[in-house]
Order: sequence, then C-alpha cells, then structure tokens
Amino acid sequence: MRILGIIGQVSLLLSLFLMLGFEFSFPVTGIPSAFILLCTLTISFLTGVIGLAVGFIYSFTSGARKAEFIALMSACIIPIALVQVTLGLQNISFAEVNDLMTNVENPPMFN
Repeated sequence: MRILGIIGQVSLLLSLFLMLGFEFSFPVTGIPSAFILLCTLTISFLTGVIGLAVGFIYSFTSGARKAEFIALMSACIIPIALVQVTLGLQNISFAEVNDLMTNVENPPMFN
C-alpha cells in the first residue's frame, strides 16, 4: 500500500505540473507533451483504481480503516476527469503541428 501511495502522489504532482503547463502554454516544441500527459493520467487513473480496490479489500478484511489512503487513491482518479471536462480526451493530438503563418500578399495554396 505504501508503494501505491508513493506512485499516486508522484503521478498527481506530475499531472498537475503538466496540466498547468498546458494551461499557461509552456510546452516547448519537440517535446511530446500530450503523450506524456496522457501517460501520467493513465498511470494516475490505474493507480487510483487499483489502490481503491486494495484499500477497500484491506479495510473489509482487517477492519482497519485507511481513510487517508482511500482519499489519496480517490484523488488519483480526478485528473483524468478534469482533462476530460476541460479538453476532452479526443482533443489530445499526438500529431506534430505544422503552424503555417498566413502571408497576406502571397497566401498559401492548398490542394
């Protein structure tokens, strides 16, 4: 349970910093920021689900209540819900972005 707690805390902090980076437009070109964010969200979500299952099973078998562990594992599920509400997982793109600046005098021609 201690390892799940550490993984949960690290993934929460990492996903928080990545989401703040996206909010303030910090990602530098060349770094697959969307892929890293999706990986940390997936790790956080899976850690939360497995941790909740382990926490509830441990609580029912031993009778000891680990409220802080269950709260941490519940918090691990929240970042993927926040990204789904704000961005939508379907809007996270892994394709490289080609930013074309429009030239007013000679606009680019698309086929």
